[in-house]
Amino acid sequence: MSTTSTPSKAGMMGTQDHTLSTVKPLLHEDLRTKYAHSIPVIDFVVSVWGIDRDLATNLLGRSWSLLEEPLQTYQSADHEKKLYAPFASIANALVKTAQDLARQILQPHASAEVADADCEENPIFFWNALGEKALTSAITSRKPDMLTVAKVHANITPRWPLVKHILEFKRRLRPKGKSRGSRRLPAHVTGESADGSSNRTMSSTGSRKRHKPAQNNDSDGSSKLPTHVTGVSADGSLYDSVPSTSGSQKRKRVQNDRATEAKRPRTTDPAVPTEMDRQHIQLGVYSLECLNASSRHYVSGLWIDQFNVSLWYYDRSCALRSKIFNFMESPAELALVLYALSACDDKHAGFDPHLSVCRSLSEPTNKKDPNWQEVVGSEFNFPASTDYPGRGNYLINETLFRYNGLIGRGTMVYAVTPQLDKPAEIEALKICWPHLTRSLEGDILQHLRDKLPAQWADHIPEVTFSATLSAEELQLPRIDLLNISRPLNFEDRQLHVLNMKLYRKLWEVGSVGEFMEIFVDCVECHYHAYSSGRVLHRDLSENNLMFKTAVNGTKQGILNDWDMASFVDENDGIQLSTATHRTGTVPFMAMDLLVDNFPPPHLYRHDLESFFYILVWSAVHHDFTNKTRLCTNPALEEWNAEKFLTAANHKNAVFTKVDNFNLVLANVLPDSMILVPWIDSLWTLFSDALQMTETVKKKKKSHPGIEFLDWDDATLGGQVTFFTFMKALGRTPRGDFSP
Repeated sequence: MSTTSTPSKAGMMGTQDHTLSTVKPLLHEDLRTKYAHSIPVIDFVVSVWGIDRDLATNLLGRSWSLLEEPLQTYQSADHEKKLYAPFASIANALVKTAQDLARQILQPHASAEVADADCEENPIFFWNALGEKALTSAITSRKPDMLTVAKVHANITPRWPLVKHILEFKRRLRPKGKSRGSRRLPAHVTGESADGSSNRTMSSTGSRKRHKPAQNNDSDGSSKLPTHVTGVSADGSLYDSVPSTSGSQKRKRVQNDRATEAKRPRTTDPAVPTEMDRQHIQLGVYSLECLNASSRHYVSGLWIDQFNVSLWYYDRSCALRSKIFNFMESPAELALVLYALSACDDKHAGFDPHLSVCRSLSEPTNKKDPNWQEVVGSEFNFPASTDYPGRGNYLINETLFRYNGLIGRGTMVYAVTPQLDKPAEIEALKICWPHLTRSLEGDILQHLRDKLPAQWADHIPEVTFSATLSAEELQLPRIDLLNISRPLNFEDRQLHVLNMKLYRKLWEVGSVGEFMEIFVDCVECHYHAYSSGRVLHRDLSENNLMFKTAVNGTKQGILNDWDMASFVDENDGIQLSTATHRTGTVPFMAMDLLVDNFPPPHLYRHDLESFFYILVWSAVHHDFTNKTRLCTNPALEEWNAEKFLTAANHKNAVFTKVDNFNLVLANVLPDSMILVPWIDSLWTLFSDALQMTETVKKKKKSHPGIEFLDWDDATLGGQVTFFTFMKALGRTPRGDFSP
């Protein structure tokens, strides 16, 4: 199995620059049509954090108080960083009170000892370092505002795999003319401690005088802000984004993006989506870090805009947001949310339930390791399969590849050791989230190994375990939430697990001569998969051509990573279920496919063009003697441009301008000069085909009524085929067939 995965398009997975200035626009582009909102708070906490609905309704129906001193500090804060500590104090007090109430509701007749045993002190810690301490990954360094982590990690800087929830703060500038502290605290604010009677034993008709918006009550019992309220000033007073119905307040100017959202037509239909505001992307950035740090299924968090709060959920298919509530106006909703954060278990925090601490047979233990979310050193335990008996349990030795995007396949690859009754070799475990419309890679590989002659089936990866779990089987929260609000461009995904032999990369082969044999193996295997197996790979790259060492010591090519492959019909066309999805890795994609919108159908000749780019790329970047891959050479840097058109133009220039082609040849590594005749011969093949294509286009334009019967786009008039490609390499195809 390949230890890397490749981007299928420009976007988060196509960038090498992970600075926030680059990441935020790309992430916004990936998320903007995968986003839905207006989910009632009670539905969110029940579906995402697993809180019992009756308990949630009970908590919402009670009166709540906010501690006066931290609230005043929070209200008067003149900088975002000064919000963290008072909010944590408010949160801890509310959590303690909510836990006491929950204990009484869930166990009304339990003894104090039993109740205390079943309801521990707040198990989470609201971590913050005033935005000064960075959490690092292999490629990024981020400074989140606040996180929740298990209390055992309270005195350390957390690592992304251990983060339970994310809290992102936003402090708006107060409107002109408003002075801090000019607004009196509402009556439901108390100065008593969290365990005082007035803070946890409230009357439903108590003295609090909170604003009750007319005709705006949730059926689930949670309160909502008036539709005209979009913000809270720094002093805590509400200000409008549209005129109020009473006309008593003047319209205040807010940030441009929020003002634009306010001007959009309001609708009572929660299924009507809008695009995600750019200001919310910061929470998505941290969610991306959590998802990509392990095999996590989803991430959730809070966006706290002074007093306005919204709840967020991210998985590999979508981003979902709750309705916004104001915790000064509705402290009950804040109490419910914070209690839910403390009460949700690991599964409802989004951690992978198939990942657990590795338990040695010689040292059995029932105590959960608090670091179990760390992947390396842990163990995957997947459901048993009749197709792969005795398989499914794997010790994780190393993370070989992690996905860089948020929405998408989410491919993660690990070096693992199967937990068998006998010693086993290290293998590769791949976890990804393919579209429901795509054929599963495990099924494609099994199909090819069944259909291809044994000579070529041996060049297809050998699968030792495969499993697929739907969103319903995983009980992902989005199953229920999507019934309330659905993104404009939602594409459902399922979890696919694939384990196979661990193969080696092209540059590790040891010699150029062995590379040449592996390259030809893969070209021929690709052809037989297409002609006999009726499968087109569609994602060829330097990472997908691999090798293994046979019993006799020879190196044998393996054509890997078939997760983007498609079956072809009797007319050599891609099946409709995947025809509209562009696939490929930008440096190796055919020029025809490098267009921003509506790419043409992916043809067999496009994959042949990819083989040419792989050959050139390897000659320039693969140091076979030292078994290393060199940094990208400036001569080919634009092949990997983030804009498709830029990459296409630079590839076109190589074929149409001799000087550009000679510049590429000048950068071939000394030990790889033996590859130049292959490169030159294939360059001639594609250059002639490209020139003939332009000639035909001109003739068609000048003679619109004439059909060119001897021309077909699939092979560019018969010029680009498997047989012409092999002839350019000076190789005779192996097997009992002729062109």
